[in-house]
Formats: sequence, C-alpha cells, structure tokens
Amino acid sequence: MGSNERRATIINEIGAFIAGKHKWLDYFEEMERCFDKHYVQEEDRKDLCLASLGAKTIKLLKGIVRPQKIQDLDYRTIADKLEKHFYPNPNRRYYLTKFTLRKHRGNETFFKYVSTLRQLLKDSGLASEKLRNHLIENTNRIVKTKIETELMKDDTIPTLSQLFSKGLEVDERYALMERMAKHHRKKRKVRKCFRCNQPLVPNHENVTCPFDWSECEACEMPGHLLAACKYKNIRCNKCGVLGHVTKICKGQKGLPEPPTEAPTDTPADTPADTPADAPANTIPEE
Repeated sequence: MGSNERRATIINEIGAFIAGKHKWLDYFEEMERCFDKHYVQEEDRKDLCLASLGAKTIKLLKGIVRPQKIQDLDYRTIADKLEKHFYPNPNRRYYLTKFTLRKHRGNETFFKYVSTLRQLLKDSGLASEKLRNHLIENTNRIVKTKIETELMKDDTIPTLSQLFSKGLEVDERYALMERMAKHHRKKRKVRKCFRCNQPLVPNHENVTCPFDWSECEACEMPGHLLAACKYKNIRCNKCGVLGHVTKICKGQKGLPEPPTEAPTDTPADTPADTPADAPANTIPEE
C-alpha cells in the first residue's frame, strides 16, 4: 500500500469531525486507537488529524490558538486546545467519561498510563476497584498478553499489585533495550523509588508514586511492590520457594527425603537360596 493510499485509508477510517454532532473526547480516543492500529508515528499524526477535522473545525481552531499559527503547534497541543474549548468547565461527569475512554497508547509507558488514570480517578471520585478492571481491559497489546499468560491462566482475577508488577516489567525491558541501543553499557548508580523500584528521574519528576495502593506479595505490607521489597530474594524456610517470608507462607512444609539404605553386596559364588549366615563354601545337607 502506497503512502497516499495508506493516508486516505486512515482518514476514511477516522471520519470527519463535526462540532455539535460528535463529542470530542469520543472522537479523539477513536482517532488515537486508529493511529496505534496503523502504527502512525507521533510526527505524522498532526497532518492526519488536521485532514480529518474539516474546514469548520479548522476555522474554529485558528481562532482558538490566535495569535499563534496552527503550523507552529504539535499534535498534542492541538488536541489539548480543542479539549479545553469543548469542555471549558470540567466536572465529575467529564472526568468519568475521560477515565472510561482512556486507553493505553502504543508509545506510552505503563508508569505514565497509571499516573494519568490515578489522577482521573481522584477527579471523578471513583473507587480503586475500577482501576483494576480498567487495566485488565485497556492496556496495550504487550502488557495485556503478559497479564493473560502469566496471571490469568486459571481464570483467576489478578490483584492490583500483580498488574502493577507485570506492567512495570514491560517498562523495564523497553528501558533496557533503549539503553543498549544508545550503547549505554556502563552501569550508573540510579536513585530509585522505595515503592515501585523505578528510577526517580524521569518517572517521578513532580509526580507522586502512583503505586502506593500496592500490597507486597513477599511480606504483605502495603505501600510498595515486590520489586522494591527487601525480602524478594529471601527463600522461605517452610516451602523453600524464593520470594516471600515464612510468616505469610500458604504452602505445605517440604517433606523430608526418605533415608537411603546402603546396598548389600552378595558374593558372586553364593547361591541365591543360601542363608545369609551360612559360609560361602558350605555344601547343603541332603
């Protein structure tokens, strides 16, 4: 498929935005889903977005950003300007709708995604249980596959802490790949968060840790994940499994191995039916 054909396909799939008929939040999330589906890079999204808005919305956008020009703005700034225009006084219903529609985008880290959802939960007044269900359904393809294969094999519902741990494992893998791509092979001492074991820079810049709802799987203490627990490399004295302390162990105590008996060697010239206390050269009586 050529570039022009691909561009026309994406624009047709998104559809034109008509102010007054479409809701901007619904339209924007559908546009983001379409961009992720077709692997559209961030620098190419602005052109496709402007082509989908239509003449009336473009005219409206020019008045919103004045004295700036649309050509000087990036894709995210344009989206934020339109959102503030269509929702000038956000209320609880606005944040609730935004939380429900918010998807995990392809180029977005799990840490940033959870931070955004936590803020929307706070503004909308929803319970933390909504966050767990939302993460199971709306994470990106890589995180969802990891959750389904490792946490939901037996149709069990994972805890919020388990979801956090698996999502951060994906973030760490991509961060390692990025460091290797930049040839940063020299180990550096990095300050990490005591709750989630993630680097304080850039993840925690002016942001409180979004994983303070966690409950550790190693010690069952609230406020941190397994990756940040000092007992994560401790072997249980009861079941012998690595990663939790004895006082919270739910497994069975390991059974002692059966004693091994020393083999008794019988002389090669002794018949099988000869008594053990009989001499080897004794002839049986008739």
